[in-house]
Amino acid sequence: MSIDHVFSAAVALGLGYVVLALFSLTHVRDEAKARLSSRWSVFFFWWPFYGDLYKESANGLRLFGGAVMVLLGVTWVVWYLFQRAGYGPTP
Repeated sequence: MSIDHVFSAAVALGLGYVVLALFSLTHVRDEAKARLSSRWSVFFFWWPFYGDLYKESANGLRLFGGAVMVLLGVTWVVWYLFQRAGYGPTP
């Protein structure tokens, strides 16, 4: 596993997390949409943990989003540790 693979995985997970966040908006309850507009920036990063905003059908999506968020964080930490250990790209 090279540092390029770790970085590519982190970018792919990040993009997937953004796509999941946008898709999760289709599962927000109607009465919660007004509350969401005032805290959009906070919601967008932490969306899997706002369970009170979603319909019951979104439980699996929220669980998957939480797992992707954890994997994303772990991947970025691994990438940082690779960089710090000197495994970064050489010019």
